Amino acid sequence: VHLDHNRLKVLPASFERLGNLKILDLSYNNFESFPIQLCQLKKVTTVSITHCNICAIPEEIEGMVSATEIDLSNNVLALLPESISKLERLKILKLSNNKLKLDNIPKSLFSESSVHLLELEGNGISLKALDECPEYAE
Repeated sequence: VHLDHNRLKVLPASFERLGNLKILDLSYNNFESFPIQLCQLKKVTTVSITHCNICAIPEEIEGMVSATEIDLSNNVLALLPESISKLERLKILKLSNNKLKLDNIPKSLFSESSVHLLELEGNGISLKALDECPEYAE
């Protein structure tokens, strides 16, 4: 489902009933937080919510158990919940151009998650800082 460029601020509560949804693009809307209804979508594999001014992700994101790719680039995220590293199928996590600092990224995302591609460009995190992070080196 492509609902990008629609000026959406919230999703209807009924959105969580789209239980068979696989791919969702909500980019270029007016969300300020990650729509909690998405956390109930057990079959969604690919989610793109870029350019939406999202400042928070709920701990409940771990409910998206089939997610393999999540793109949250170009938002205003400053913190990631620990639960994001519990998404066992997540391979690609795009977080470029947010407001993240290394200290606000769960160390388990580096050492315990299944993420193979983690995009952090444009967050002010230096390669030197990453190299000095023991969990990243693993």
